Amino acid sequence: MARITVVCTGNVNRSPFAAALLARAAPMHTVSSAGLTADGLRTPERMVQAAVAFDVDLAGHTSRLLTEDDVDSSDLVLCMDRSHPLQIAAISDAATRICFTLGEAVERLADSEGSLPERIDRAAAGRPVSEFLSPPFPEIADPMGRSRRTHRKIARDIASAVEELAPRLAD
Repeated sequence: MARITVVCTGNVNRSPFAAALLARAAPMHTVSSAGLTADGLRTPERMVQAAVAFDVDLAGHTSRLLTEDDVDSSDLVLCMDRSHPLQIAAISDAATRICFTLGEAVERLADSEGSLPERIDRAAAGRPVSEFLSPPFPEIADPMGRSRRTHRKIARDIASAVEELAPRLAD
C-alpha cells in the first residue's frame, strides 16, 4: 500500500478531483490532495458540477497547503502541471525521487516489473534533471476562473489520465 499525494496550485479544482478518482480506482493506496498556494478555500461550483458527472462530490472540499511532511511521507506525488515539481522541490528534497506530473507518471510507470516503490525509483533514476525541471509530458490546465465547458474538459482529461494510471499503480 502506497501513500499518494496529488498536488495542484490551489487544491480546489484539479488535485481534489484527481485524488477522489484515484482513491476510487486504486483503493489499495492511501490518496490525499494538497495545494501550493491556497488554504481554506472551497471548490468552485463549476468544478463541483463537472465532478458530479463522474460521481465525485467535491461540494464539501476545502483546500489545504502542501507541507514538507506531506511530501516526505508520500511514496508518490502527482502534479498537474510542469511548474509544480520545481515548487515541490523547494519544500522537500524527496521531490526529485517521488514527484511526477500526472502525464509523466502515466508514461514512466508503465513498467510492471517489481513493486510500486521500485518502479517509482527506476522512473526517477531514469529521468534526466532537465525533465524533472520541465517535464515534456502533457499537463492538466488550470480551469480556475474559466468556463463551465473548460471545467468539464479538464475533468475529462483528469479522468482519462487516472483511468490509464490506476492499473500501473498495482503492487
